[in-house]
Amino acid sequence: CKIGANVKIVNSVLLDHVTIEDNTTVHNSIVCSSSYVRNGCTVKDCTIGVAFDLRAGSELQSMRVGGGGSSTSSRQQ
Repeated sequence: CKIGANVKIVNSVLLDHVTIEDNTTVHNSIVCSSSYVRNGCTVKDCTIGVAFDLRAGSELQSMRVGGGGSSTSSRQQ
């Protein structure tokens, strides 16, 4: 895993080859293999699928987002 600066990871699981960029919070979540969580994201009570690319500044809560390289383009709660 690659973890950036000012990242908070609380009660979460990161699988192999995950990248978490700067200023991101991951709380009570699972981030599956080869996923990329970009700068400034907030992820709470979520599962991020394999090879998912989460757009910078995204806010996810109580969601399950799939794999396959998809990307979210807006803030979601």
